[in-house]
Amino acid sequence: MAPRWNLEQDNGEDPIAYTLRIMAETTSNANELSADFGLAERRLDRLTEYMNGSGRWDSVDFCEFVGAELRASGREIRDDDV
Repeated sequence: MAPRWNLEQDNGEDPIAYTLRIMAETTSNANELSADFGLAERRLDRLTEYMNGSGRWDSVDFCEFVGAELRASGREIRDDDV
C-alpha cells in the first residue's frame, strides 16, 4: 500500500513542530517502503533458488510454488480455468 502523506500544516502548528512531524512521517514511510522492498527481494531470491535447484522447474510443483509466493505477496490468483 502506498504511504500516506499529510503535508498540510495543522492549525496553530509552529514551523519547527511542522518540520519535525514531516520528517518523522517521511522516515516512517521510507521505512515501510524499505520493508516492503525487502520482502519482495527475499521472495525473488526464493524463486531464483528454486529455479536454480537440481530438478525440473517447468512442472506443476513450480507453478504451485510461484502461486504460493504470489499469494503471499498479497496478489490474488484466480483458481478458474479462464
